[in-house]
Amino acid sequence: MAPPNEGCKASGVQRTIGKADGNAAVKPSAKAAAGKAAAGKAKAPVKVKLTKRVVDKVAALNADGRLSQELRLGAVGVRLAELSEADALEVLDAVLDDPSGRDDPITFVRIGCKALQDEKKIATEREAQAIEAGHMDDNIGCAMDRNSNDPFNDSHFDMGGDALNEPDELEEAQVLVKDFRVSVPEEVEARAADLRKHGKLKVQLESDAKCSAVLSILGELPALEVLNEAAEACGDKSVGEQVDFITDMAGSVVESMRGTIFATRLSRRVRYMNACLGFAAPLHMGRVVEALGVIGEDAALLVLKRLVRHVADDTLREDPTEWVVEHARMVRFGDVNANP
Repeated sequence: MAPPNEGCKASGVQRTIGKADGNAAVKPSAKAAAGKAAAGKAKAPVKVKLTKRVVDKVAALNADGRLSQELRLGAVGVRLAELSEADALEVLDAVLDDPSGRDDPITFVRIGCKALQDEKKIATEREAQAIEAGHMDDNIGCAMDRNSNDPFNDSHFDMGGDALNEPDELEEAQVLVKDFRVSVPEEVEARAADLRKHGKLKVQLESDAKCSAVLSILGELPALEVLNEAAEACGDKSVGEQVDFITDMAGSVVESMRGTIFATRLSRRVRYMNACLGFAAPLHMGRVVEALGVIGEDAALLVLKRLVRHVADDTLREDPTEWVVEHARMVRFGDVNANP
């Protein structure tokens, strides 16, 4: 991914934004200036550059008529400018799809920009640590180009090969999963609690590990969308039916390459495997997300690496989705056999 604003230099639209209230800078009155001088130097307005496409998208959202309040460019410009054009447009594209985005677009965009930045930063740090430790291929199950800065580069997918001197992937995954804990964003937990309070959701995230893991993989904004959809579409259904709905929707979100870095990697792996490995029945994205979400990214990708090796060795004799579900369960509960 290009550094923030790299694609904005040539066609950027410069905006001057006041840091305090997000509006264009206005020359202060003499009285206000005197008051600020007494308290210290006034903060200078922040100048940011946004591409024409981003500015036009904000204008289009405001003209759409579905926002309950104006999405002021001055209030979100700094956050949007910190992202690449593609990432900024991705956040803006999600505004109308989520009730919270329509109700409070400014907060929605600010949270979305920060979440995307945090995810990219974590991904970059993890890749750097893997490269430095010299075991990137084992940890993520994909032989990436070690000179690439793209954490999503799947151009050198490990198709198995000679495994005589390799450690057992499932045994490694079983060790890694011991330190993994599902972490649901606070906003998602709060929204789930609110929906339960109003009788629109029966699922309890604190006691349903798989549902929590699914929402965790999605990340804050997509997870909120899924919860809202579940409350609207099946609020009167049983707990099991609500969990199934959330799982299926989560699979669709991951399929569309949305969610956390984990979700994006998982989507690429599964789609590649379905397209290239000749499965009799394709991997079911929703069930794969549910099964692997509870063991964490490192362990999950090792499970998929083992599946690829079975295909390469022509030793897969069952539905690949059922294989993933069963072996993820074995990894999770420490039931991995030395030769599964």
